[in-house]
Amino acid sequence: GDAVCSFPYECDVSNDDILTVLSGSYTQKDVISRSQLVTDTIGADFVYDIVSVKGIIDGEEVEYKQGTDYILVGTNKIKWLENAEISPDVGEAYSITYHIMPTYRVVKQIPQIRTSENQRLPKKVVVKLFSAYAEKAGVNVQKNNEITKKGINSSY
Repeated sequence: GDAVCSFPYECDVSNDDILTVLSGSYTQKDVISRSQLVTDTIGADFVYDIVSVKGIIDGEEVEYKQGTDYILVGTNKIKWLENAEISPDVGEAYSITYHIMPTYRVVKQIPQIRTSENQRLPKKVVVKLFSAYAEKAGVNVQKNNEITKKGINSSY
């Protein structure tokens, strides 16, 4: 996930800046365990849209409805609604398919000459895909030690 990006001279880009590509997205799938908290954290930043959320209740596969059972809150959280028709119990796993906007973190600036013959040169930086950085740093880890792994080994 490393890449080199160029920016106009006027842009002030430095280490640890977060860059999000707004003109594209890709599909990702996860299995999340329902927490005791009000929201469950999706393991990615800048979720653009939720495609589907599925679970197993009484041995039957069910698909939860966005707007009726849950909503997307912020950029990466699922809130289960109090008046939901169906929802997973605390500790039960469910699968989620969603679109995410690629997000990068600036890890290094490439030193170079800023001007040459009265022309300003673009700035260059090395970026790393934020999900790769986030896994290493533990970003977006749900902090709820009381969650059991009930349902993780089911047929997802």
